[in-house]
Amino acid sequence: MIGTSFTVPSGTDRLLAFIVLRDAASNVGMVTDITSSCGGVQHFIFGARGRSHSTGSALHNVEGWELVNPAAGTCNIEVVTAGTFTSWILDIAEANVGSGTSAWSSNGSGGVTSSVPTVTVPTNTSETIFAATSGSSGVTVSVGSNQTPLVDIQLSPMRLFVSSQNGTAGGVMDYIFG
Repeated sequence: MIGTSFTVPSGTDRLLAFIVLRDAASNVGMVTDITSSCGGVQHFIFGARGRSHSTGSALHNVEGWELVNPAAGTCNIEVVTAGTFTSWILDIAEANVGSGTSAWSSNGSGGVTSSVPTVTVPTNTSETIFAATSGSSGVTVSVGSNQTPLVDIQLSPMRLFVSSQNGTAGGVMDYIFG
């Protein structure tokens, strides 16, 4: 089971869950549900998924999920998965993205495999957008212009990196791997 427990501060309007699953045999599973006890049983909403597509090497699946209006106080989270994985990272971030605004600019699947992955999403000036990527631990990662690094977790053999950008910055999110 993948899970965690923490305290949600009052005034938080979103919890964002970023999950990386890795399988050394190039056949990685996926998250099917995330449940929480943040003020009663609540389910996170799927936001986005991206996969690396390296033939013959480890496959990473990076996912983003959100929980709207979590209750302040103790929160237990359980991630439900399908398929196989040999290692994982789970990061929970508190966000205040504004009432009625999703943390995700678009729902669905996507992914870019590159040493300089870039994605452009439509934005509104009142929102904050988030991007997540994964790679092998030990590589350097930097963000493009107008992005704020939020999360950088390295657990061998993988790394999770998350950044955000204000909606007024144009919606171009990119990373540079070295």
